[in-house]
Amino acid sequence: MVLANSRFSADSYRALRGSGVHSVPLALDLAKVRRSSGGTLTPAATRHTGSRLRVAYAGQMNQRKGLGYVFEAISGSRLADTVQLNLYGSDSLQFVRTLHQEFPDVDFVHHGRLSQDALWEQLALNHVFVFPTLLDGFGSVIAEAASLSLPLVVTDRCGASDLNLVGAGAIEVPAHSSAAIRDALLALEADETLRLNMAHEAQRAMNAAWTWADYGRTVGGLLMEGSEPS
Repeated sequence: MVLANSRFSADSYRALRGSGVHSVPLALDLAKVRRSSGGTLTPAATRHTGSRLRVAYAGQMNQRKGLGYVFEAISGSRLADTVQLNLYGSDSLQFVRTLHQEFPDVDFVHHGRLSQDALWEQLALNHVFVFPTLLDGFGSVIAEAASLSLPLVVTDRCGASDLNLVGAGAIEVPAHSSAAIRDALLALEADETLRLNMAHEAQRAMNAAWTWADYGRTVGGLLMEGSEPS
């Protein structure tokens, strides 16, 4: 028996093992996120007329996470004048410096690695969260961002569909596609009503998301089934 953390991961295992693979997505401790924001869910950050769209990314700074495609999406387009990219996470390989040299017109701030509570506080100040990963079975950070009322631009390789975010709180794009990321960001930058509606739907999905208790019951049930004699 294989317990995978998303449908994407499960499909990858099935290609090798066939049957006996179960998709059991991870959960979000919503109560912990609420405690970090004073016990209430965070409203969508206000974007004032004429201000830049603040786009957040959190994670490792490398191309496996698809970060270069975000810079490429912004560079050379209207987004270079209307977007500020906020990066949260360690950069041991100095990948951000390389991206800055290649795409000098992208307005970005690298905030470095933050504590969990500090990260949530910072994320809540942004307008959109982007997670362009190329291979990341389940990205817990997308659940955290959605719970903070951030609409998402994500690939199909991070578990967004398992969280019921795609089509409401998230725009799903193909991996490796800077053009698709650009189109999604352009839509959110141009249409504030769309952005706010997606922010609401993202948080609503997290309110209805299953808990770690649900996860434990599901895993326990599958293990019990697997232990029964055939």
